[in-house]
Amino acid sequence: MKQYAISLASLAIASGASAGIVDTIAFTNFSAWANEGPKLASFPAGWGTEIEIETFDFVKPGSYASLSGGDSWNSWTMSASSGSMSADGARVSASKPGGGLTFNFAAPLDGLGSGLHGIGGDFGLRGATGGWMPGRIILTLSSGLSLTHDVNSDNPFAGFWITTPSVTITSLTVMPYGDDADTTSVSINNLYLGFAGVPAPGSSSGYSGGTGWNSWAAASSGGTVNANSSGLYSQPAGTSLLFTFGPPAAGEAGVLGIGGDFRFFNSDGVAQDGRIWVRLANGASIVKTFTAADSFVGFWTNDLAAPIAALRIQPVGASASTLFVGVDNLYFGTVPAPGAICLLGAAGLIGANRRRA
Repeated sequence: MKQYAISLASLAIASGASAGIVDTIAFTNFSAWANEGPKLASFPAGWGTEIEIETFDFVKPGSYASLSGGDSWNSWTMSASSGSMSADGARVSASKPGGGLTFNFAAPLDGLGSGLHGIGGDFGLRGATGGWMPGRIILTLSSGLSLTHDVNSDNPFAGFWITTPSVTITSLTVMPYGDDADTTSVSINNLYLGFAGVPAPGSSSGYSGGTGWNSWAAASSGGTVNANSSGLYSQPAGTSLLFTFGPPAAGEAGVLGIGGDFRFFNSDGVAQDGRIWVRLANGASIVKTFTAADSFVGFWTNDLAAPIAALRIQPVGASASTLFVGVDNLYFGTVPAPGAICLLGAAGLIGANRRRA
């Protein structure tokens, strides 16, 4: 038996919450949350799902009153319940012991409930001597209902899917709980966000290309895709580019390698840091921080059963809302036959491989 789901009895309606019932699945394992959660949720026909990962290694060490990131359905703001937050280059923590961390998320994208239905995180709850301490997670939903879950083990991951179609997640709070709450420190290493709804994330742009195993389509989350002599880019500032790749035909391996000449820049054209996120067909994700000194980033997977399904180019950092993202060339790799590797290089996105609707 797979031991990934928390008993639903451990999810309680918070005191004072409005009446109502929502279907919820909880997980203690990220892989199960990412791969099994959307399947178990049984969302309505025609709905799509997408998962994104927010890592906090892009936050420069220092003290912060608030942080924000994402765009469209996955936009978030983060603050401490008391005092400020501190970052050490790997995680973000509430500066004061006893304080919690709260994330607020975007409202549903439409009247159908398309938006944030899945949430998870690698949370740290440590006492004065460094030992694991109990904590509490509170989810607030778009229906007005609040759910609580108590964490009582040294497993850092906790995740949830709200499977009632009309209800999305609007906030998450993780806080110390118990007799030693005042001396417990709260931190987070990674935040995991799950979309469910129709249409799937990203607006259609009319830019597409390739044939067969390397066919692609470009979209912008929260904006539009534009082209100039340097390639494709997303407008307005703060939005991201999403490339999706068609499923391979019978006998094809699909996209096993992907790379690109990516650009992250401010309104003055100065290069900035960013993030490249790759999703495989089995739901697994690869995240790479792109520094201002980089020009090319590439990825390969050796899992023939799970080719690359999507790639997102996303601005990050405190100034993410003012940054633009773009790509000049995309490079595709596959394995057409045992022992042979084929690379399609320098596929100019606004050249012969672009189709404009």
